[in-house]
Amino acid sequence: MKVKINVRSNPQFARALAGDLNRAMSRTMEDLKGDLVASHTMPFDTGDMQNDTFSTVRQDAKTVTGLLVTDKPYARYQYFGISRSGKKLNYQTVHNPYARSHWLEPYLDGVFLTERFNENLKSVRGGG
Repeated sequence: MKVKINVRSNPQFARALAGDLNRAMSRTMEDLKGDLVASHTMPFDTGDMQNDTFSTVRQDAKTVTGLLVTDKPYARYQYFGISRSGKKLNYQTVHNPYARSHWLEPYLDGVFLTERFNENLKSVRGGG
């Protein structure tokens, strides 16, 4: 999901707003990670993938991008539910009872992220 905002203002305000956008996005990505963990849908055996997933924010002159990242080499296979050999994975549900593939799908409509970003931006701007 992409949100595009164009703002023209004095440089001091623009710098302050850029910082606030960055903080709001950082909080939003932490909210996403927290909700994902709480939903118990990410496959969990020893916890390496879930516990080593982190959020980060990238910002340039025009965009603020939030990322949810894991450096585990098997994360792609787990996400798509297919082993390296091409066989369908069967997820154990001892630790996460709803473990499945495509665990980010509920967030792809953008509703959760938009609501959280708006709340976080309001908070960091001093409005809530």
